[in-house]
Amino acid sequence: MNLLQNKKVLSIIFMILCVLSYTLMNFVCKFFSNELTAYQLLFFRSFPSVLICIFAMRQKKISFLGNSKGFLFLRALAGTLSALFFFEAIKLLPIGTSMILKNLEPFFALLLSFAFLGYKFNWVHFYAILFALLGIFIVLFNSGDLSIEGITYMTISALIGGFAIVFISKIGNKDSPLTVVFYLSIFCTLLGCLSFFDWKPVPLELYFYLFLIGILNFIAQLFLTLSFQLGDPRKVAPIKYVEILLAMLLGTFLLGESYVAYNYIGAVILIFALVINIMDVNKDGKINLKDFEYLTDFDKNKFDLNKDGKINFKDFLFLFKK
Repeated sequence: MNLLQNKKVLSIIFMILCVLSYTLMNFVCKFFSNELTAYQLLFFRSFPSVLICIFAMRQKKISFLGNSKGFLFLRALAGTLSALFFFEAIKLLPIGTSMILKNLEPFFALLLSFAFLGYKFNWVHFYAILFALLGIFIVLFNSGDLSIEGITYMTISALIGGFAIVFISKIGNKDSPLTVVFYLSIFCTLLGCLSFFDWKPVPLELYFYLFLIGILNFIAQLFLTLSFQLGDPRKVAPIKYVEILLAMLLGTFLLGESYVAYNYIGAVILIFALVINIMDVNKDGKINLKDFEYLTDFDKNKFDLNKDGKINFKDFLFLFKK
């Protein structure tokens, strides 16, 4: 079979493309963050997505209003406010630090799920949150003189983003991903229109890069959706967390930002926390062989050579029997 016809391989490729698109988009936003207002960045990130969504939804005859109108509205509102605080924060923080704090979203979503969705708390969740806090502490403690205002904005962005994740889980498969993206893009564009009342002049040569932000945003969301549709989110999601390290490297080599070894150690600990948070596949509060068997598609029957229901030394001896 051609590798590009394998859904699992495609899901990994799409997730890698999603990470590259998101990272490049955030880098461009950071690059122009001091030239434009947060509302202008919000507008340019979202308006091209509105146009693309309208075209795609008309072609596929997808409802613009959707089915779960209440949760679509709440998700769009939360996503819009989260993006606005994110753009305010990147004006004040290095891009790597911004992405580290932004990736607190899954943990806020986890805590909100306990409160509003009735999820049960277990030891895996406890250790994931503990490692996440440890990673964040190491990063912030070794980052010198960071803007408290910027840290506050990014933490608020992650918290509101956690609400957005909860609302997405409530929408489930009731609406097309295009409808979800359309709602968010419309809300962001409308709020971004406030920039017209305090418009900062934009040089003509910059418009290409600003519309590139919107195109990259749509592409990233599309690849993310395709990756989750073709593969198991629990298997491909860890790839997305590489964007933290990628953002730090881009910040170092292209923006002149500096990070010490402890920043990278803290980032790796946070990525580790993000990964273990999704590894308890069977929801028994433990990460054990059964979880790894599922995540790696491990087929026990292939190694149980003597068919006794166990994998042990007897299977090794079985190889030498005539």
